[in-house]
Amino acid sequence: MNIRTRAAQIRSRWLRTGFQCELSLDELEPLFSVYAESPRGKLVIIDKKQAITLKNLLSLSADEYNIYKLDIKARNQATLLHTTLSRFNQPVFVSIDDIYQIIRDKVDIKKKYFILKNENSPVTIENLILSPVTRTEYYLKLKRNADQKMIFWRKKGLEPKFTLTQLTEQMESVGYRMISSKKGVPIRDRIRIIDNEESLTLNNIEILVSIDDESRVRLSV
Repeated sequence: MNIRTRAAQIRSRWLRTGFQCELSLDELEPLFSVYAESPRGKLVIIDKKQAITLKNLLSLSADEYNIYKLDIKARNQATLLHTTLSRFNQPVFVSIDDIYQIIRDKVDIKKKYFILKNENSPVTIENLILSPVTRTEYYLKLKRNADQKMIFWRKKGLEPKFTLTQLTEQMESVGYRMISSKKGVPIRDRIRIIDNEESLTLNNIEILVSIDDESRVRLSV
């Protein structure tokens, strides 16, 4: 298949799927030269919410495209990791771009998280340590407890506004203890909704952390 035919096919696909393309086939054809390379390159739309113009297209070689994909993946991971920094209950003085710079060369570590060198200090670049996620037996037990609670809520017709992982991590962060059923505290009372009239969010639950004095922790996330 020659370059012009390939360009015509993709331009036609863009138009069928609702993209606004302001470029003629003659204007597009040179950009598709990367498709004739071996290994084959790729033409990328930078912002799919905008019209397709010369400024909104990148003509990338195979190597450049692989770097581009890694860059997008790193930025997505940076955005997600940045949202988790509030769990430290410290002022956050790092941006998504800061996190991106830290993880850019570590994208292939599938699961990772940040810890603080000093838990009593603000979240800064100097105070962050990037660690691969290693799940302890304690964490896995917490996750099973959290899963039971999520199932219980859903059977009651409630819809948690958080994920199983988010609940588990919050239980871990407040030092949730495994309590034997023999202690007389039903499972349903160990993680309790504060206000039944409000949405089921992490801010609307409290967690029992001490069976002896029934002290509970209200989350602040």
